[in-house]
Amino acid sequence: MKIIQHGDLSRLSLVKRFRCALCGCVFEASEFEYLPTPSAWKNTYNMPGTDFMAKCPECGSFVSEENR
Repeated sequence: MKIIQHGDLSRLSLVKRFRCALCGCVFEASEFEYLPTPSAWKNTYNMPGTDFMAKCPECGSFVSEENR
């Protein structure tokens, strides 16, 4: 078997990092504090292409997972 492109194993972590575009807060959320985005509901957790959202602890807006 030959690997064409290595995966990002940190993507499998149950702790996700988020950055709020509204207030600039950066925070980490555990698996019980975030959800798949509506566009990803058809996908499964931790599958490639699944995006997550969490509520910002500072301003309360919903934000997407920070790209690493």
